[in-house]
Amino acid sequence: KFLDLQISAVSTPARDLHYFLTTSVRLEVRKKYKNQLLQEYVNTLNSYTSRLQYEGSVPDIDYIKEDLRKKGIFPLELCVSIIQLVTGDTQDLADLEDVIKAAAEAEKSGKQVDTKSWDLSKVMNPNTVSIIKDVVTDAVESGTI
Repeated sequence: KFLDLQISAVSTPARDLHYFLTTSVRLEVRKKYKNQLLQEYVNTLNSYTSRLQYEGSVPDIDYIKEDLRKKGIFPLELCVSIIQLVTGDTQDLADLEDVIKAAAEAEKSGKQVDTKSWDLSKVMNPNTVSIIKDVVTDAVESGTI
């Protein structure tokens, strides 16, 4: 699956790295090779900034790891917002535009809004559940929560 939210923002590398590691890297790969993935990120960043003759500060591996630790809440945010959409079985999920339209119509007519058609817990597969468990475990072990 490919999900591009088209959100542009100035932020730290930690947000992109947490997003990538949580949504796009298999759990067993992330657990086993996280440090290597981070080092490759730093190496690639250094290579590009050098080729582009960037003269500003470029984060090193220690900065990246500390930044990830400080921004450790972000994977939890992903788990309560979009992880089910990115990793779940969404083929039977109602189209969000249809849900919003139906909710607006229900509200106009004074009826109760049907939230069942957009129940993300229905699309969670074993992989999604494993990711959420791992993220929560990491957050507890790191002291984030």
